[in-house]
This record gives sequence, structure tokens and C-alpha cells, in this order.
Amino acid sequence: MSRLPRAGRACLAGVLLIVMLSACQSTQVVTAAGGTLLQAREVVRLVYAQSGEPGAKTLPYWAGDITPTVRRIMDRFPESRSGFESGMIGITSDGYVALRDSQAGTAVLHALIGRENLDRSILYAASAMEVGHGSNDLFGDWMPYERASFAREWVAQAPAGWWHRNEKGEWLRKVEAPVATDAAAK
Repeated sequence: MSRLPRAGRACLAGVLLIVMLSACQSTQVVTAAGGTLLQAREVVRLVYAQSGEPGAKTLPYWAGDITPTVRRIMDRFPESRSGFESGMIGITSDGYVALRDSQAGTAVLHALIGRENLDRSILYAASAMEVGHGSNDLFGDWMPYERASFAREWVAQAPAGWWHRNEKGEWLRKVEAPVATDAAAK
């Protein structure tokens, strides 16, 4: 490098700086994506298991609005669970809760869904901010990924028999995955 003229060394240093900064941006996005998946897995586990307290010991990201919001979702879950088990409500592909039959449901159930979806919106936005998604346009760039990640986890950890709506708007009932047998493995 010492044989390069001073201007050439400065140019090379600038190019190296740009490459290093680009790598940092890519690392941040990968880290944020991994953080989102981990956060979704742990939040859903807490809610469905109804054990543990949301916070630093149970969630990878817990600051700001996350802990109180997860606590409200957990507190409401026994009531929500009956809606899932009866098939009246299901999980949407964007991580929210909806009536399976828009004409059905009581005022109490509609209010429950409204509170649940408000808290899920708060959770997804707060979680996206905490994982450091790296975008200035939180609601345009990152939120679809955030919501879809949580939606996959809500469905993956849900018991068999619960309903979920896919990206095409079709309601599907979750079935238990078949257990592999020795004969099937051969």
C-alpha cells in the first residue's frame, strides 16, 4: 500500500470503509431478522404456556411497551383460548385474531378481538424497534416481516384443532403432525 500515491491510498481506504459499512448494515438486518424469530418464539411460548413472567429473564427483548403488552395478552389468553377452541376465532396470516364468520360473535367477543389485536399491534411495533430492524420506515419495510414471523409462531405452537387463515384468505384447521414410525423412516 505504501507504493500507492497518497490519493490512491485515500481512495482505497474510502472503498474499504464503504465495504465495511455495507457489511455492518447487512449484519444488522440479519441480526434483526433472527431476533424477530427468537422474540416471536418466546412470546408465543409464554402466552400459550401461561407460565413465567414476561421480562428480562424470559424474553430476549423486553423493554418499552413489550413487557406490559405481553402481560395483557397473557392475562386475556384464558378468555381468548375458548374462542380458539370453539372455532369462533382464528389466527390470521398477519399475526392478528379474527372471527371466522364475520356475521357471528357477540359484542363481548368483538371487544375481546379488538383488545387482542390492539395489543398485538403494540407488541409487533415495540418488538421491531427493540430488535433493531435498521430501517427508518418501520411500518413500510419491516412490519410485514414482523407480523408474518409472529403469525407463523402463533400457528406453529397452537394446538391441533385451532383455525388459522392463510395468505389467500382461506381458513384452515390445524392438524397434528403425523408421528414418524420406524417403518416410515425406512
